[in-house]
Amino acid sequence: MLTLVVSGAGYAQKVIDGINYKLDYIDNNWHINTGEAEVIEGKTKYSGDVVIPATLDYNNRDYTVTRIGINAFTNCWNLNSVTIPNSVTSIGACAFTFCNITSVTVPNSITSIEESAFSMCGRLTSVTIPNSITSIENATFFACQSFTSIAIPNSVTSIGNQAFSACISLTSVTIPNSVKSLGEMAFDACCGLKWVSIPESLTDFDKEVFNRCDSLITVVNLSKTPQNIPDGTFSTYGTLHVLPGCKAAYEAADVWKNFTIVEDADQPAEVIAVNDLIAAIGKVENTEESKAKITAARSAYDALTKEQQALVKNFNALVEAEKAYKQFETTGIASVETKDSNKNGKYIENGNIVIVKNGKNYNINGQAE
Repeated sequence: MLTLVVSGAGYAQKVIDGINYKLDYIDNNWHINTGEAEVIEGKTKYSGDVVIPATLDYNNRDYTVTRIGINAFTNCWNLNSVTIPNSVTSIGACAFTFCNITSVTVPNSITSIEESAFSMCGRLTSVTIPNSITSIENATFFACQSFTSIAIPNSVTSIGNQAFSACISLTSVTIPNSVKSLGEMAFDACCGLKWVSIPESLTDFDKEVFNRCDSLITVVNLSKTPQNIPDGTFSTYGTLHVLPGCKAAYEAADVWKNFTIVEDADQPAEVIAVNDLIAAIGKVENTEESKAKITAARSAYDALTKEQQALVKNFNALVEAEKAYKQFETTGIASVETKDSNKNGKYIENGNIVIVKNGKNYNINGQAE
């Protein structure tokens, strides 16, 4: 065990087993010892797998580790993981900024995560946020580019400015019915975001909340009354799903009226999103974009429960698109429509590519059917 002690007014800095701590102690000025320790930034950057203990012994006195301090793990590029004990109650600002950790579990003991705590952790794929957290602060997860999903607990009442901005791999967000406000640019530049569910509790939108979310095709809004939102909240307008009986109100509301509005928000948001993803396939083409649309719809469908899958109304269209793509991918046919038509063109019929010419159907080999 290697121990290095540096004293200061009212506290001591201690290095033990490669972790730097700040400890309270009683000095000549009668500083009160709280028995608490804080993990702090060291001269040498942390690396590998770090396990923070719940308690420490220093100078025959026990200390409880209660905080991860400001910048504690900033720029630790060789850090793989950090295990946080249940004794920790707060994580300081920028504590993990620019780290290479891939996942972190925040224990239920933590009641405060300060701004930018996990910002720009490019390899971070997921974070478990405990229901002891009531606010997600500014830029907490800014530019976590490997995030694919985030579970926001129903203890959270506010989401700060740029909290999830530039999380480019984030594909879906369900905001719980406890959140009352979204800060400026909260989900700005989440260019992979395809659907979001907005609760009845959410009444306060700051500007540009979903700006530059160019893949956003599905918005489910569970509020019976349209919220007053500023211009620029959305940069693209797909399909807005509202509760039955609410369509007229949204059609008359600023910004919301720019969407295509459907009254089916009494269905699970995940099911609604899958229906929209399938509808968005449109033409099946021999391109990476078309393949990506089909793959996204299939992945979202497979993630549903069996009960939810039974509610998907256009699953057959997905199956047909998949079959058609496999067929024409090797034939050189440029594109097909995912609907029947009597017009000349190439279409999907029962999962097969059909060429219609002068009212007659031909298969992909040019043979009349």
